Amino acid sequence: MSQTFFRSQDRRCVFADLEQNGFEPGTTLIDPWLSASPLLAEAKRSCLKELGLALLFVVLHACVSAPKATPDVEAAAKQFSTVPGKAQLYVVRPSSFGMAILYQVTVDGRLIGSLAAETFLLQTLDPGTHTISLFNSTSQENTTVTVEANENYFLRVGMNPATTSNRARFKLVSDEEGRQLVLTNTMVSSTPLR
Repeated sequence: MSQTFFRSQDRRCVFADLEQNGFEPGTTLIDPWLSASPLLAEAKRSCLKELGLALLFVVLHACVSAPKATPDVEAAAKQFSTVPGKAQLYVVRPSSFGMAILYQVTVDGRLIGSLAAETFLLQTLDPGTHTISLFNSTSQENTTVTVEANENYFLRVGMNPATTSNRARFKLVSDEEGRQLVLTNTMVSSTPLR
């Protein structure tokens, strides 16, 4: 397979697999932006398609967000203080994989917030067993956690990069790993349970 770089002023693109389009190996084409050749027009379309995909990625990333917590609330959360008689549950989505997916988070069926990529939220819970759910427009996943008073818990959530599905997966992680995840991500607002 031959690859030829096309250059016109400051623009560059790659038109791969030239042999399939009738060019001999090693053929070099110059300035396709000024040529009327149908094959060169295909190179232009290929470059524009790549540009369009990049623009779509930027637009989708900009559209998926959750309201951020205030800096003082985030700083307090990153102190990992416990609440007497209650448990603190940190739900962390550390990966940017699937950044166009925004998950809604519920605890015991009550919506507490939205979780975008590279964010976390904090919820104070009564001791006992709770059902945590993540859902979006096409999937919902649930897990159950049992929490004790005066303790912090860290639930790591994310997508499985080995599948084409946007289904979430859960993992309760150690205090050490959970603290590191929280410290390297941004806090989003959450609604307290009453």
